[in-house]
Amino acid sequence: MTNTRSNRPHRDTAAVEEELFRHVVDLYEIGRKGRYGYRMPGTEADHEGARYVAAELRRLGLGDVVMEPVPVALALPETWSFAVKEGSVIRSVACSFVRYAGYTPSQGMTAELVHVGRGSSAEFETADVRGKIVLVDIVPIPALPDLGPRYFSYDAHDTSSRDLADLAWPLLNMNSSYQEAVKRGAVGWVGSLEAFGDDTCEYHHLYFRYELPAVTISAVDGRILKEQLRSPMTATLTLTGSRGQGVSYNVYGVVRGRRSDECIVVKTHHDGWATNEASGTAVALGVAKRMTAADAPKLDRTLVFFFRASHFGIGWTITPDDMHISVADATRIFGLNAGWDSFSSRARDLLPKTVVVNNIEMIGAQYRRGADRRWFKADVPAVRYWGVTGPEGGANPILLKAVQQVIVSNDLDRSHISNFMIGDGMTYSDLAVPVVNLISHNAFQFTRKDTPETVMKEDLPKLVEAFVELVQSEDVASAEALHPVAPFALNVP
Repeated sequence: MTNTRSNRPHRDTAAVEEELFRHVVDLYEIGRKGRYGYRMPGTEADHEGARYVAAELRRLGLGDVVMEPVPVALALPETWSFAVKEGSVIRSVACSFVRYAGYTPSQGMTAELVHVGRGSSAEFETADVRGKIVLVDIVPIPALPDLGPRYFSYDAHDTSSRDLADLAWPLLNMNSSYQEAVKRGAVGWVGSLEAFGDDTCEYHHLYFRYELPAVTISAVDGRILKEQLRSPMTATLTLTGSRGQGVSYNVYGVVRGRRSDECIVVKTHHDGWATNEASGTAVALGVAKRMTAADAPKLDRTLVFFFRASHFGIGWTITPDDMHISVADATRIFGLNAGWDSFSSRARDLLPKTVVVNNIEMIGAQYRRGADRRWFKADVPAVRYWGVTGPEGGANPILLKAVQQVIVSNDLDRSHISNFMIGDGMTYSDLAVPVVNLISHNAFQFTRKDTPETVMKEDLPKLVEAFVELVQSEDVASAEALHPVAPFALNVP
């Protein structure tokens, strides 16, 4: 396989970096100004983000630019609050809604507040929580589960190990403690975000199953409450809002190759915050610009850019498994319109032609915990997980060699290749489509602290070049050589 780095025309890297980072800032600002502080699926901020991506693709000259409406289940919080009463003193505590949790009456619900530690089954056994609101310490898993076989590492100063063992995600006990609370008759759930150790009270992700009202509070406030709970205390939890069917948008753009019966997909998702996921969107737009430039490499296969809708919502883009909930439950809980589940996306229709998918997510800086357990920004990129699909117990040799080459040629330090799949690339892997999946962690993902500062700005141009080179390598590989594919399943709590 030829190294294309020396054949690149001269580019003003600083100017490219600023242009790519402008996409990050633009998308972040769209969400920041919205009702919920991010591009939440189904909201106007989400729609504006999709329009932004489509407009950029048209500006770059891509063909067949489409905003495809995707039916999604909406849960739109209207009011949320949490207050505690100790004696005659009532104190409001900053909180945030939990996506898809149950709602309270407009006046909220008041009950005794009980701390149940991390909310394990054993801890619930020792506490009478029926009719009460539970307070749970929410913590991350101690370290990532097995990432699969390690095929290649590029870690010049051997700095990854400490960061692989100290994470803010996945969370160990958010969903499990909630379900324990449901099972044992609690009337509300409050999560203290010990995973962050600071004043962050938000965590907007898909975990809950709609039975109980729920909010999250910061670790700082959680610790104060636990001290106060040495004496009996009541709390009032309020979470109101609406449910129903809404729409998000898949965005597509096409660079025609010499043949239309086979395609290479470059994808990410466009909802979220900055690192997760304006950074992947910026890189994908950068690749689109390179592949439509006058000096762009000419491809045999058609190149499809796919910016997925509703990564953070309940709605499918390829299969119902995208939703994390059954079709029947989604229909019943949200009162979805008859026939919504007959939706079929262009991405799904393209599956028979899809030779390989490149999924790009989270070009973030590394954050580490200080002595006070709070996170601070380190001057290195977040550890990069490159997932490469292949036969059972292995990786496809063509994709593996191509990814190794682009990592080295673009000096993408702290990179590790396995058949580990997480994030948006998992859908294609589960469908046995060849995938190259890039993702890293961001300590403050799913919160307002996922700002443009968390993006590894200087790496954006390098990732654009890496994926341009990958697409070139994939274009000359036969479809047969890229198969077979065995899905890799990661089980997290």
